[in-house]
Amino acid sequence: MHGVEQDGGFFALRVRSGRRNGFETKRMGELMLRSAVLLLVVIVFLGISVDLRAESPRDCVVRAGEALDRADAALFADNVDMDEVIHTGLEVFLAESKKPDVARELPPMLNLMLSQVSDPERGETLRVLLARETKAFVLGSIASGAFSGKKTAKGNSQGLFGPLFANASMGRKELIQIGTAEVLHDGWRVPCTLLDYGNGIEYPLDAKVQARNGQLMVTQILNLPELFARIREEARQLEE
Repeated sequence: MHGVEQDGGFFALRVRSGRRNGFETKRMGELMLRSAVLLLVVIVFLGISVDLRAESPRDCVVRAGEALDRADAALFADNVDMDEVIHTGLEVFLAESKKPDVARELPPMLNLMLSQVSDPERGETLRVLLARETKAFVLGSIASGAFSGKKTAKGNSQGLFGPLFANASMGRKELIQIGTAEVLHDGWRVPCTLLDYGNGIEYPLDAKVQARNGQLMVTQILNLPELFARIREEARQLEE
């Protein structure tokens, strides 16, 4: 009986041990599965973010400058979110144009059109049209080689808002003194300078860089109000 009990005890011990080993094996399998899933998530995340980690915010500003030199409008559009930059720029311009002293300096027809922007029915249409013509003017000037120093006939300001671009400098534009990126709460600020060979003036720019569709792009010029005031002052001096 004692031997049977020993056999029974040994058998029971083996059963309990087998159950415990099976439980541990199952648990180990679950842990391995969770680890594999976590690893896949990390790999996917790294795959998505690899473009952002492989370049610095400064790089897209450098490439935008190279696009000006090469007369490459496509490269410029790849590194500058034209729609967003123009949208914020127009908001500043339209806000400034409502000031009486600024309105007096604008061509009468343009002043009339801009005054209608606040109209509930026509305002949005005019904003879209002005943004479209601004984008066409900039990209057209880059593609034609005008902003890289090539002598071209003025043919990019024939639209409804032509008077707005009629006196724009068509000389070569160069981005110089591109500084180090400064971290913002929603992107980076990259200081640089736009040298306009058409009038020999340097314009300091604070380019805002953000992630768009998996890559870094310039999305805004943060110091537009100061630039607008400076350009107005220069225009006054030329008229005197």
